[in-house]
Amino acid sequence: MHFPLVSIIIPVFNGDQYLNDTIESVQAQTYTNWELIITNDGSTDNTGNLIKAKAEQDIRIKIIHQSNLGMGKARNEAIKIATADYLAFIDADDLWQPSKLEKQVNVIMSSGADLIYTSGHTFSGSPSNTIKYWQVPPGMHGYNDFFIRQLYGFTIPVLSVLVRKDKVMEVGGFIEDKKAHLAADYQLWLKLMDSKSCFYGIDETLFLYRIHEKQSTASDSLALDQVLWALKFANLKSISVQSKYKVMEQRLNRYLIHNADALTKDVIFKYIELYKAIFQKNIKCNLMKLAYSSGLSNFKRFGYKYLDLTESLV
Repeated sequence: MHFPLVSIIIPVFNGDQYLNDTIESVQAQTYTNWELIITNDGSTDNTGNLIKAKAEQDIRIKIIHQSNLGMGKARNEAIKIATADYLAFIDADDLWQPSKLEKQVNVIMSSGADLIYTSGHTFSGSPSNTIKYWQVPPGMHGYNDFFIRQLYGFTIPVLSVLVRKDKVMEVGGFIEDKKAHLAADYQLWLKLMDSKSCFYGIDETLFLYRIHEKQSTASDSLALDQVLWALKFANLKSISVQSKYKVMEQRLNRYLIHNADALTKDVIFKYIELYKAIFQKNIKCNLMKLAYSSGLSNFKRFGYKYLDLTESLV
């Protein structure tokens, strides 16, 4: 059997707290034909010294240094020097199960899929402290329903993926705009699906996603901001611009109205300003502010009546 090289990419900014564990989880893989490319994204902690020592100990580890330009740029720079036909990604605070790469390589070579992703779980503190199980639909997924599910928020964790490098390069890699770089992986999966790439899910727990206070996507609100900009910037051929914007509005509107009780006025108004920046609907945004200022119940009623929400107000 042919054992193809896999290029593993880690972008890191001030990640010395967990990075050693992440690198060791790569080195513990039962599949050993890999290179590890670490992009140091302008770290000011001990990251630089840590990865220098690791590279001196393991010739499979390569290092790139750049100023703090974001994860999209960091991953793209690593892809440029990747020598393998297959790419895998893991962030500097996460872990893989030892058989992750081996199982994915076997499937991608036998199935004809372009991207393999897996189930996994989130944890806090000890890897055995499971918070949430992340289950994926198994088997091959073509376009149609799966594309729509992604548009409306189905997420494929970047650390679960093994993907053909040529497919990633065909669609332009990761977005680098800082408005959307935290959702660059989400946008990339959309672009790949839009280009008719085939996705394959392995329903086995092969990744461990760490939850902690310092992670860049710890805030749901921040993540949604980034997702909406990623959608706006995505040039998708399989959906009209009008339909794409409708999806975006529905996602933002649902979040605003369904979470209104838990969000502060500052957050609500921040989202309304985001609404204005993306959709250029100034009158509607001013009316949303007036409705909120007159009381939460009025804000919710306004939302269900004028924001294209199909659910009934209870």
